[in-house]
Amino acid sequence: MDRRHLKVSYSSREGVAELSLVGEVDLGTAALVRDALDRVLRSGCREVVINGERLSYLDSSGLHCLVSAAEKADAAGISFRMSGLSGPPLRVLEIAGLEDRLFDGRGSNVNRSSHG
Repeated sequence: MDRRHLKVSYSSREGVAELSLVGEVDLGTAALVRDALDRVLRSGCREVVINGERLSYLDSSGLHCLVSAAEKADAAGISFRMSGLSGPPLRVLEIAGLEDRLFDGRGSNVNRSSHG
């Protein structure tokens, strides 16, 4: 796993866990994100926010990781949303047809960054 291309940081406040992704989520780093999301989902939080403001790349491995986490959160009654997405990572969600259908359709949402 090549962690040079991704930094994952975590913070929690009043039941809201925020996972910030900086860099690239791809085949080499998706396991790092998956492990972090699994820990967050087991932490007892009521809401998970994925901050993708500084996410520069997202491939199908990363997309699968996020979709899987959203489904786990939904099954556990945990709100799951993404914020700050723009550029190529947002475009991946749009191309996959998941921007509205999966995230919005399951009580979660993708908040677009104003940096477009």
